[in-house]
Order: sequence, then C-alpha cells, then structure tokens
Amino acid sequence: MRYKVAIAAAALILTAESTLAADPHRLAYSEKMGVEVFAQPDATGAWCRPALALSLMLKDNSPLIQGGVTEFLPKLAPVLAQECPAATTFAAAAYKASDRSQVGTTYTSSKAAGWATTTVTTPQQTQTAPNVQVAPQQPPPQIVAVAPPSPTPAPTATPSATQAPVPPVPIPVAPPSPVAAVAPPPVPVRSLRELADPIDYWPLIFRYVKEYPVAADNTETLKSYASASDCRNFAPVAKNEFRLTDYLAKAKTSLMSEVAKPYIRITLNARFGQYDPKAGSFEFAPLAESSYWDAPNTFCSGSSRAAITRFSTSWGGGKTVFGLPANASEAEALVDYIDRKRYGRRDVYLELIVKPTFTPATPDGIAHVTFELIEATAYRDRDSAKVLYSYTADDLVNAAKAREQAIAVAVEAKRRAEEEKGRQRALMQQRYQAEADLRTLPNASHAARVAYFHDGSRALSTVSATIGRSLVQGGPQPAIFMVKAGGNGTSSVKTAWPGRLKLDLAGGLPELVKGQWYVVSGDLQADNANRADSKPYVGRLAVKSVSGCQRNGCADADDVPSLVRRRYPELSAQTGSTQ
Repeated sequence: MRYKVAIAAAALILTAESTLAADPHRLAYSEKMGVEVFAQPDATGAWCRPALALSLMLKDNSPLIQGGVTEFLPKLAPVLAQECPAATTFAAAAYKASDRSQVGTTYTSSKAAGWATTTVTTPQQTQTAPNVQVAPQQPPPQIVAVAPPSPTPAPTATPSATQAPVPPVPIPVAPPSPVAAVAPPPVPVRSLRELADPIDYWPLIFRYVKEYPVAADNTETLKSYASASDCRNFAPVAKNEFRLTDYLAKAKTSLMSEVAKPYIRITLNARFGQYDPKAGSFEFAPLAESSYWDAPNTFCSGSSRAAITRFSTSWGGGKTVFGLPANASEAEALVDYIDRKRYGRRDVYLELIVKPTFTPATPDGIAHVTFELIEATAYRDRDSAKVLYSYTADDLVNAAKAREQAIAVAVEAKRRAEEEKGRQRALMQQRYQAEADLRTLPNASHAARVAYFHDGSRALSTVSATIGRSLVQGGPQPAIFMVKAGGNGTSSVKTAWPGRLKLDLAGGLPELVKGQWYVVSGDLQADNANRADSKPYVGRLAVKSVSGCQRNGCADADDVPSLVRRRYPELSAQTGSTQ
C-alpha cells in the first residue's frame, strides 16, 4: 500500500509540473514605496488582457502595509496605458513579501472610472500568496491577485527495506486562472463627488504638472511644494547648496507622483428668488466666490514663491445651472426653513463637479484653467446634508441649450430693436427732408426737378461744359443729362437731344428705345478719335444709372407731390401721403 502512495505522489508531481502556467509579468515597482507589482498570466501565458489580475508584493518597511493601496493603484494608469492598452479593469491584492500574508482586502478598478480604485468587502479569512519554490535565477514566483487556500499536503510514502526512500519533494501548486478562480467582482459605481478634489491651488498644480511635466523642472515651484508638504526636512537643506540639489530631485519625483483625482469640486453660494408654480421651480442664480486661485503663503524657512502664482478660471461649453426645481410642498417647506433659520435670506449652496483643462502659464506666472461642468447638486446647507436637487447630465445639456436659445433670442430681439430704432430715425429725417422738398421744389426750375427726379440732386449738366472740362483735365467727368434716345441698344447710342453725345450703358441696365426720354448719369469722356477739324467735339458717356420718363421732356417732374413720393417710397407707404 505504501508503494502505491509513493507512486501516486510521483504521478501528482509530474501532473502538477506539466500544468504550471507561465511566469508572472513584473509590471512596475517602487523603491520608495517598497512594492513590486506583478500581472498574472492566463492559461495561454498571456498576461495582458481586458481583465487583469494584479499582485502587490510589499517589503516589510513598505508604508502601504499601514494603508494607502487605494491611492497607490491609480498611479499605475500611465504604465497600463503603455504596457497593456487593452486593459479595461483589474482586480488586485497586496501581500507581505516576507510571509506571503495578505494585506488588506481585494481592490478593483476600471478604465472608465479613470482607474479610481475601490475596495471589495470579503469574508474575514487569512489568505497567503502561493509559496512556490523556484531557483534564484528564475523569474519571480507565480503570484495571483487572490490566493487560493493553502493546499492539503500529499501523503508521504514510507519506504520498505527493499526500496530506496523517495526524497520529499515540495509539490508546486499551479494556481487557477484568475477568471476561473476568482471572477473579477463588479466595479462599484462611485459618485463623481468621490472622484473630485475640493478646489484649491495644490490640486490644480498636481493636475497641471501631469499635463505640462516641464513645469516640475522649475526650482521655485519645487521649493514651494517642498516647503508646503515637507517643511521639517526641507528647512535644514534649503540654504545648503550641497544637499539642496539632491533634495529637490526627490521633491520633483514626489510632486510628479502626487495622486490627482480626475475632477474638481467647487461649492458656490447660490441665491434663489420667487417660486413659479407653473414652472415648478424657483428663480436661481449661483454667485461665483472666486475666479482665480493664488499660490498660498508659507512660513517655512527657505520657502519660495511658486513659478505659477495664480490660476485664472473660465467656464467652458457654455453650460450653467439656473432654476431650482421643487414641487409646491417642497418649496413651501424650504421657504419656511429659510425664514426660521436664516431670517429670510434665500441662500443655498451649489456644489459643482467640473473637469479642468489647462493652458500653459504666461511669463508672469498666470496659468488659465477652463472648467467643464459635469454634475451639479443644490444643498440646503453648507454641510451638504440635505439635497435639494441633483442636476443630471441631461439637465445640464438641456439647461445649456435653453440658455443658448434664450441668449440667441435676446440678441436677435436687441438687433431688431436697434434696427427699428435706426429705421425710425431715418424715417424722421426723411420726413423733415420731404417737407423741405415740398416747400422748395415748386419754385425750382424744370431742370432742377428733373435732376431731383433722377437721384435727388438739383442740377443737370451741360454737354459743352462737361466736354470742355474733360479736354482740359484730360479725363472723364461726372455728369447727369436729360436725353432723348436717337437709337436702340446699349452701346454707342446717339442722342436725338441734346446732340454731340454717345451713350454706353453698363451691364444690367435696360436697352434704350429710340424716341424715348431718359435721365442718365455717369462719367463723360471727350471723344475726338474720329473728329474732323470742322466738327465739334463729341462726348461719350459711360452710363451708370438710368431713369425712364413717361412724358415728353420728362414732364413727370412737374408733379411735385408725386415727385416727392417717388423719392421717399418708404415714408409714403407709412403715412399714405407726404402732404
């Protein structure tokens, strides 16, 4: 029987050795924190996959033994992005390297949550990392995120007098696949409030140096950070040039390793107005407490002013919160509470969860940060105990659209009002001018009324004088004529009256009809290219504008009221008459 046991033990050894999985992948380590991070491979030997199983092996002096694993794990985000972009979740556990005992509980995280880490409550039991014996030159021991219970030792065969004893051989235990052994627990949904730091200068700095790492090279910024975070150790070396350089190098590493949550939390004092029963909400107006955050002063010896002295802010996306929804009973209860506790001062508190985006700092040390509003909650009191209303993402989107529409409507209404105001001023000026024209035109000459009929001027040009000016000055001259067409068309049309004119009409103007009267204006050029010595000069008019007359000699201009109404059609349409 003993021989059978020995044979069974040997077979078990062979089976276990033949099923050993691949060695774990050393993903990251930190001498400062005394920790090594391993990724568990699956049955195929691949460690990189969507759901990772991680183990943290802690030295006895690691500060993580006392706590802080939840804050440490998100620092793996850049490593995961580079080493395993396919990873979307992970489950992790921490063990002491000396005795393989588990420290704390199981931790989970997801890429969708920004690798923010949560803990999973597990039954109280002692877990240990697998005690796998390997040669020193081989890779690190096989480690799983959640270790299985210690295996039951196999029975040892007792050799007989006729058979050599079988030396005791430790039986390697191949841990099961992470998925098969421990399915990654579902990642609890964390509120955005848990993923947000309160607004302050240093949380902004921690995010800024992640976005612009060159900022961490600034000596003054490192001194400021060291004096604020480690004054006790910084003060003795602040003025020691031999020790300061090494200290600031460590301060830079510490600054870059600071954990910055993905969002910022801002609490604003907000004031609500009258209740609108139809809308079911109060009028609501958040009051901004600050639009900038300055570097804080420190009294640590050797401290320095940070290179970035101020963060100025603005709100991106045009999103805002307005309106405080409440039904009638809630509204009445809130007003009653305000009257009793705050003597009618209608102040509440609005907590905003925002996502910051930075622009590089200017030479004078001012960096601009734009906040995109993600979530908002109205609280009755500053202690955030009584929630009045939580604005969802849809609420914010709809509020932004409503505000944009309201702004567009207001802008359009203002534009139309200004346009109407300008139109009324123009009509008033036209009325004054029309009244003046009605008084003066009856006494004006027929030529003056014809010119007025055309473009509101008061004089016609004479052919001879205009040709003469063109000859003297050597170029075209502006002119306006009353003419009778001597031909049809738009090019080189001679006039039957007055003589010595040829008309060239600009594109788009109607053709002239022989025998019809017109008032034309444009630029006249003396044309003597084909003139005989005995012939007078001829003027060629480049016509820019034409007004057709209905009566011979443009007698239309003798009807002064019609003439004025034609001149001011908009005024005539409004009043029905200019008289």
